[in-house]
Amino acid sequence: MKVDVLVSFGYPITRPFAQRWRYAPYILLAFAILTFCALAALNTALVGYDVVSVASSNFNESQQLSWTLSWEDSDQGCQSHLFQLGDTFRTNTSAFTYTIFNVVSKYPNGYSQGSFLYSNNTLSECDVSMIELIVSPGDRSVTAQGSVDCSPLGFQASTSWSFTNHAIVGTIPPSVFAENSLARVIVDAMNGFGNDAYDPIYNGEYIVEPSTQLYKVTALFQPGCSTSPSDCASQSPNISISWYNGISQASLAIVANTTTYASVVVANTTTLQNLAQAFYAAIRLDVGHWTPNNIFTNTTAFAASIGAGESYADETLAAGKPLAYGNLTSTNLTLTPTPPSVISIQYTCNIRRIKTPGSLFMNVASATLSMFLTAWGLLTAIMAAVARDKPGGE
Repeated sequence: MKVDVLVSFGYPITRPFAQRWRYAPYILLAFAILTFCALAALNTALVGYDVVSVASSNFNESQQLSWTLSWEDSDQGCQSHLFQLGDTFRTNTSAFTYTIFNVVSKYPNGYSQGSFLYSNNTLSECDVSMIELIVSPGDRSVTAQGSVDCSPLGFQASTSWSFTNHAIVGTIPPSVFAENSLARVIVDAMNGFGNDAYDPIYNGEYIVEPSTQLYKVTALFQPGCSTSPSDCASQSPNISISWYNGISQASLAIVANTTTYASVVVANTTTLQNLAQAFYAAIRLDVGHWTPNNIFTNTTAFAASIGAGESYADETLAAGKPLAYGNLTSTNLTLTPTPPSVISIQYTCNIRRIKTPGSLFMNVASATLSMFLTAWGLLTAIMAAVARDKPGGE
């Protein structure tokens, strides 16, 4: 009785190929070497990395670190930072600390959500909207407050600076910043103009004629140009007073107002104008508006904006240089534009990092051998089948 054989092993792998297939061993050797190397490189990329979370100030961290894949995966990248009302931040060129006091993004029903996402956006659309000076003769202090409108980014922020006759707890000393830095220049200039504004307090000049002592003076200043950064870059950098109140120490009544700003108060109001002008120019540099008409970078703008008659103002005007050249600096910072300004924060970033050598070897080796043996088996089976079908094959 004849039995049909369902599986044939008629061309074993140990049998030599026919004469016309004499180059097959070399082809197989070349294929083995090239395939093994290619699979090892491929598996290094596929299984040689772990996804890890790191904290970084660089929003593009996943693209900057070495030993990362050359393409982006869905699990890679940095997460946007969620800011809340009341959060504070500094910029990459910052001399001041800012506090978020308003979030302008809305829910569909119109209520403020109280937070916004930030993803390393430049602050080029932000600009100063108002400067407020508060003089407190009884407390012997001068405080400058500024608001920054960043509505296109979804928020508004404020910053403040104070000067008095003693060290203020919590303030940043000038020595924190390098001497040859714009932040150091800004802090030194603010201290200089602050000292000018303090002199009328020291001399008891904050009175309304004939002898009404003032308890407090509040003055608001607004930019002379519109709030558009492009307009403020091309127009005069001057700011002007928009509101003024002098409050009597005896009756707490308003005894001086905007119309009597320059004529009733005995104290020289040039000191307030100079301080407000310097604070305005400093904040604009902080948020990245390096413009030719800034008093820190332009001699003509400085001379046109700062009033004479006070010690620091006269000293700097006599030097004939803008504020960014001098004041403990040895380089001309007016010739070094600042980089685009961004909020300096830590982001949570998912990146691919190469595994440790032992783990890398075992993972790549096992994956490569598995894929290589599969490919090798398929190739030899195909070549054997082709050779068997040729004349003389079995």
